[in-house]
Amino acid sequence: MITSSDERLRRQAGIHSLRLSDTRVTFEPDGVVHLPPRGWLPHTTDEFWHAHPEYLDD
Repeated sequence: MITSSDERLRRQAGIHSLRLSDTRVTFEPDGVVHLPPRGWLPHTTDEFWHAHPEYLDD
């Protein structure tokens, strides 16, 4: 399945693992946080977000 990077950025993370020798390392997302975009990136502008709505949730 081919997914655009825009879609990938909007999807919730899945559980991923990798093995390092005898050790298994697992990334397990534990929740979702919704903030206004400038809460995450305070130095951006409203104009930037209006120009790039594909990076925003509804």
